[in-house]
Amino acid sequence: MAVAVRDFTSLVESLLEIIIIIKYFEAAQQVKILPLGTIETNAFWCTSDELVENRFLEIRDFGLNGIFISSDVFHQEFVPYDRVSRCVRIGKAILGEKGFM
Repeated sequence: MAVAVRDFTSLVESLLEIIIIIKYFEAAQQVKILPLGTIETNAFWCTSDELVENRFLEIRDFGLNGIFISSDVFHQEFVPYDRVSRCVRIGKAILGEKGFM
């Protein structure tokens, strides 16, 4: 499987289907195009600390450079702010301050 992208911002909610993302990362690793750029999320999936920690640890191990969080008027209608806050708090702890946008 060839992967020609360096970031996953075109996926609808990239971290909702972590298995697919991990498969992309594994394919990128095989063709030696890691580290990848950034991944974007709206934090909808951030329902528990444990879930967020596990997903960020998994993607960190693939050399991901950063996470971009989409939080705007559109997303705030269906993504509770506590999920966004959880995503930022845990993400910064795992990926560092520079890894979060």
